[in-house]
Amino acid sequence: MLSEGAAGIIAVAVMKNAPHPNTAWLFNRWAASEEGQTVYSKGGRTPAHPKVEPTEKIRPAVIYPVGVEDLKQYAKYEKLWKEVFKLR
Repeated sequence: MLSEGAAGIIAVAVMKNAPHPNTAWLFNRWAASEEGQTVYSKGGRTPAHPKVEPTEKIRPAVIYPVGVEDLKQYAKYEKLWKEVFKLR
């Protein structure tokens, strides 16, 4: 898995009517920062920040992120998955 991999993106967002939008923006900025990504890495996640290495060496050289267009085709991928792994 160190040469290629598939990834899902976990996003952080500020809701339109957030009760404390400034606090939410501060958290978003921290979560994307080198410091925030270091904390995520220590928690076992693969950090997105280019200067932060994962705690475990699991970051592949090439990552194929799963995006919105892929999710729209979920049924197609589910069918393929079931065929490949012989699931019902």
